[in-house]
Amino acid sequence: ERVDPILWSHFTNEGCQVVQFAYRWIAVFMLREFNISMVIPLWDVLLSRADGFDSFFVFLSAAFLVNWRDELLVQDFQGMVTLLLNLPTGAWIQKDIDMLISQADVWINLKSDVLQPVYHPARS
Repeated sequence: ERVDPILWSHFTNEGCQVVQFAYRWIAVFMLREFNISMVIPLWDVLLSRADGFDSFFVFLSAAFLVNWRDELLVQDFQGMVTLLLNLPTGAWIQKDIDMLISQADVWINLKSDVLQPVYHPARS
């Protein structure tokens, strides 16, 4: 909600709750969204941070959602859930994961109520 109020409002208006897609992200620590070689550095960050699972994973998930903002804003409930459970990350490279981590780190350390995305990976 703090990261992107417009996207949050769209989720609310469509009746799409975070638990409908994020549970899987949390339960398998993003392993279904990325291949193992890209997930291991992500796990390393999560396990090495004192706030890794308490706060950092929330901001990491927010950064991941914001990357799909444009696609999500034009979807209805079914389209949103379908997209979020089948995100096209096959072409992502390690730099994309590193940027998600960096974005989450910026947001978690920001003292302002106004948060802005700093990166959107190129999609093919």
